[in-house]
Amino acid sequence: MTMTAFFLRLLVGVGLMLALPVWGYDNEQQQAGYTFRDAYERDTASWQTAVSGESLLTVFSEDFYTDQYGGLAFLSVLIYRFLSPDVHRPYLMLILTSFVFGAGVPFFYKAVSKRWRRKTALAASWIVVLYPEGIFFTASQMREPLILGAGMILFWAVIMSFAKKRPKGLIAWAVGSILLMLFISPLLAAAVLVLCGVLFALAWIQQRTTKKWQGWLTSGLFVMILLLAGTGAFLGRGWLSNVIWWDMNTMIASSGHVQQLVRDLPQPAQYAFLTTYGILQMVPPATVIQDATPLWKVISVFRSVGWYCLLPLLIFGWYAVWKKENMKDRRLLFWMLVFVWFWMLFSSLRAGGDAWDNPRYRLIMLPWMALLAVTFYRSRDLWLRRLVAVMLFAIAVFTYWYIARYLLWFAVPSLPLLVGMIIVAGLLVFGWGIWQEHKKKIGTASQ
Repeated sequence: MTMTAFFLRLLVGVGLMLALPVWGYDNEQQQAGYTFRDAYERDTASWQTAVSGESLLTVFSEDFYTDQYGGLAFLSVLIYRFLSPDVHRPYLMLILTSFVFGAGVPFFYKAVSKRWRRKTALAASWIVVLYPEGIFFTASQMREPLILGAGMILFWAVIMSFAKKRPKGLIAWAVGSILLMLFISPLLAAAVLVLCGVLFALAWIQQRTTKKWQGWLTSGLFVMILLLAGTGAFLGRGWLSNVIWWDMNTMIASSGHVQQLVRDLPQPAQYAFLTTYGILQMVPPATVIQDATPLWKVISVFRSVGWYCLLPLLIFGWYAVWKKENMKDRRLLFWMLVFVWFWMLFSSLRAGGDAWDNPRYRLIMLPWMALLAVTFYRSRDLWLRRLVAVMLFAIAVFTYWYIARYLLWFAVPSLPLLVGMIIVAGLLVFGWGIWQEHKKKIGTASQ
């Protein structure tokens, strides 16, 4: 898995850098072989700084605007100055990012196999390695592969800290991973640190206290998190509201399609719609029908298929987590699910529900999304099938809408009508499910 993770990302990254100038779009970024504008601007500026002879600390100044935090730019300048001072070799950064991500995989596998089952660890780790959107965003000169690799190491350190025989250097691994994440992106690091901190606190409560105190301490932890979150939101309300307002309005202004959908809605309803729209990105019908080059169409379809295999399991998790008989597992999985969904919603708000930054931000939770998906799939029942049936119906309805809108084959139905059809279909399917479950209980009780 480690070798697959490394070489797959390296090959995809190099392949895209070779393919984009030929089959990509005609813009400066893709003609230079870069998938993301952020990577193009930062990597180009880092190379120029490396050959200019300026101090490495230049990347932390306000003039170096291509990297918000400076950490990844610092590593880029360091590598180019000492390993490639003659020619700009962006593949060197691909080697670094692919290596760090691949290095985190065995730590994640070890952590999951220690706390859960080996089969769960195997399946979850392969999802982390092969998840299409994960490959797309980590096969690049971006922050995500470094944060994910370090995050998986920290998760391992949290789980192994409660083992009877702790590995040597456990604290060094934990501190090193934390410092790397903070150096690359404090915001993304904060998300991983809070999640791992909560999991550490829950594990400590479960292992070091009696059952009598576990419920009280868990409730106290919940209240403390709410207070900290409320305090943080209150203190940063100005910055947060401005950022969300800017991103949402940028999304509305940049897309005539979205503008048409939300123009008559009040502002709170616009934000709610765009947040939901962000959770659903990338929408399968749009990836197939909307106009794009063949290369980008293939990439979009793979990204969409991967997300829509994962999303039903994360939705189903709200039901499945309460079916867990083991209270310790239930609490850990519940808190993991809460935090994953919180981060997904925040990513959608923060990125305006777009198809680029929004999925990129939520990708930071990939290891824990994979663990939750595998766990909930193993506890699958008829409710998962019913949920999938409703989602397939929704995809079919929106496929018709996209065909009518872009190919002009049919009359374009109104969006409220389509949403109403999906809601009615969902109510019928779940109503039928509740009735069937009720009949089953009556039949069991009468035997």
